Amino acid sequence: QQMKGKHLAIKKMNEIQRNIDGWEGKDIGQCCNEFIMEGTLTRVGAKHERHIFLFDGLMICCKSNHGQPRLPGASAAEYRLKEKFFMRK
Repeated sequence: QQMKGKHLAIKKMNEIQRNIDGWEGKDIGQCCNEFIMEGTLTRVGAKHERHIFLFDGLMICCKSNHGQPRLPGASAAEYRLKEKFFMRK
């Protein structure tokens, strides 16, 4: 049961990472064990919303690609990476 849960967590992390355009560096699964939540945030004084993915050791801040014109051959990722914040456990 525990192995099944770990497998699902890794699958979810890989799925999220595939949906983020501009990802560089280590895979999410290499620095995190658990996906906690996701949601939309608006920074104080900023006009644009950001989509946030929260893991046990990392917070990923993205911009939505919805409404952006698609160029032929362009990535079909839902989000574009803006910032990564690593957190100490």
